[in-house]
Amino acid sequence: MTKNLYILLCLSLLSIYAFEYTCSAAIKPAIVTSTDIDTPLVRDENENSTTEIDEMTAYLMKYATFQVPLPGQEISDDGHAAGVVKVHLTRQPQFMERILNLQRDFGLPMTGILDSTLVQKSKSTDRCGMSDPPRDPNAPGEYRLVSKWTTKYNKDADQYHLTYSFQRNNFPRKISSAKVKQGVLSAMCMWERNSNVRFAKNNGDNKEADITIGFGKGQHGDSYPFDGPGGTLAHAFYPENGRLHFDEEEPWFLAVGDTNVYDKRDIFTVAAHELGHNLGLDHSTQTALMAPFYNFDGTFEGYKLPDDDKRGMESMYGRHSGSDPLLESYGNACKELKDQFRVTAGSGGTSSRTTTRRPKTTTTTKATTTKRTARPTVRTTTRPIDDGICRDDPYLDQYCENWKELGYCTDANQEESMRRRCRKTCGLCQVTRNDVCSISRFNDFQNTYDGTGRLQFYAFKDNFYFFGDVRYSTTKNLLHSKSYPKFNADPKKTKPGERKLSRRFPDTHASPAAVLRMRYWYLIFDTAGNVDQYVNGGPSIAFLHKYSTPELFLGYPYKTVDSAVRERVNYREIITLFKGDRMYQYEETASAMSDFNQNDRVSFQAVPGRFGLKISEWQGVEACDVDSVFMYRRVPYFLKGNIFWPANATEDQVGRDIRHHFFGCPGTQNKVYGIPRGCGRSSASSIRISLIYPLVFFFLSIFLSRT
Repeated sequence: MTKNLYILLCLSLLSIYAFEYTCSAAIKPAIVTSTDIDTPLVRDENENSTTEIDEMTAYLMKYATFQVPLPGQEISDDGHAAGVVKVHLTRQPQFMERILNLQRDFGLPMTGILDSTLVQKSKSTDRCGMSDPPRDPNAPGEYRLVSKWTTKYNKDADQYHLTYSFQRNNFPRKISSAKVKQGVLSAMCMWERNSNVRFAKNNGDNKEADITIGFGKGQHGDSYPFDGPGGTLAHAFYPENGRLHFDEEEPWFLAVGDTNVYDKRDIFTVAAHELGHNLGLDHSTQTALMAPFYNFDGTFEGYKLPDDDKRGMESMYGRHSGSDPLLESYGNACKELKDQFRVTAGSGGTSSRTTTRRPKTTTTTKATTTKRTARPTVRTTTRPIDDGICRDDPYLDQYCENWKELGYCTDANQEESMRRRCRKTCGLCQVTRNDVCSISRFNDFQNTYDGTGRLQFYAFKDNFYFFGDVRYSTTKNLLHSKSYPKFNADPKKTKPGERKLSRRFPDTHASPAAVLRMRYWYLIFDTAGNVDQYVNGGPSIAFLHKYSTPELFLGYPYKTVDSAVRERVNYREIITLFKGDRMYQYEETASAMSDFNQNDRVSFQAVPGRFGLKISEWQGVEACDVDSVFMYRRVPYFLKGNIFWPANATEDQVGRDIRHHFFGCPGTQNKVYGIPRGCGRSSASSIRISLIYPLVFFFLSIFLSRT
């Protein structure tokens, strides 16, 4: 009997080893050699000079979220180096996609091929200093959103009330402070006329204002230096970090009436664009105000905001009420503009005066100034739309098969471009099955909700995430409705892995345990025990520092966290870390709260008496090993598996299925569930594994009994 048992165990181990070996061999990538490459990827070495390539690479790295791919080498089965695939940088998906976007912005033929015309256009055209987001040709809309002023909602007025201030004694010499203020106030009034946002002058400390306006040159204190006359004219920070900086070395002026100055930069035009960033809009199509390149073809007297920008604002701050700012009881920029400069706003823009528009021309100024280039004429093209048909991008589809053979569909540097441009070839089309509904446990879940009913959420799983945008009509009754929520962006249409975490946080390599959005930063807690700090709201999302968890949160006794949440308590920013059945509360130190030290390494100190307590001491509800803690309509919730329940003892203690109430998964119901308060976690995979052993021993006992 003993001999039979040994034989059976040996055979079992051999079968498991053979199974694993077969699986690993099945998924092993094919080796592609240089002989497999077709001619579309071959580059003529005389096509572009090294200088042109270097200049364009530097431009894309600065403005187009471009990363130079790291060199790699294929390894053959016997361990020797196989033929190295040499595809020039200018023929790689990421580079060609960025070139295609630039050609579209400049109105040039869209080929994806770098040429000298594009290089000269990029060097001679004034633009915003904010980086351009990667553009998905299959996306249904043009405008793009980053964040909004969720804390500035005024329920009584049903508006968002922001304050502004100008930095004292910080104006350029070539334009009066009065002209600067008139131009900026005109831009603010224009946004007030087209949205539910209002700007009021801050009468206290200038640094306490929501929007702070100033001028600087070169390195000016925010890690995004200006480049002198021409090129980058200004940049701004996204909510809720409302700094707006103009390049002091530009020849600024205010275009009024029929003024016709081609070699200067209109302060109103630039301020209107940058304030759009301050309000949360990213760069958009070339016909919009939020295009990357400023449109200097008119004065502010009759300016009408394009529909694309209006739709973007409405999606964040609600449908425009149409209220006249001059008739409102609250202070605002339109009133200030009228009182200080006797300028009253018309319905279309900032002034009721008639306007004389400047002709669109290209003019070169004297040697002492920078070349001025007019806004490129929009080239009419057939733009792919998301009509449900799976296709590759028609501009680059000729390269997709070769790129797939080279492994770019799964290459860390190229896969995002491949997802947008070669989704059919790479098998990345949206699928009909509800993948988000098949996940039994998420790393973290976070959402934003405000009084207008705007609800957006992010469900993080491993190194990717799902995004949802719920329609206004279903957000207020989300937890009690028997029907599924209606979406502007449906998370069920996202395939796992399609939205990579590295797309927004490129230096975070492990799976996230918690994602915290601070006032000036993002903090990404990963499952390896690191906390990555990124700039929140800057001209680009930039990595700042990597910490160990105890290094950032002084005295924290563990390497990792289960979850984390940020809240405001008695006018203090408090971060609560959750681990097991304990909580640890921290507050920002003086250096962490400073607006001007955001690049310095920071730390958080423990709140006395709120360290290592039972989780029930937080809001009165017991919990252990929670996956996430999130806020919805000012109520905190615990999430464990797919069940979430109120973390506040004043709410009804019932569990609900996140798949029904937030994801709208078919087959789920609006019903209450038991609350998983106990410690420990289980998953479908662990349950399956745990069932294997009883079955093995059951059949083994039968076999041995018969032998």
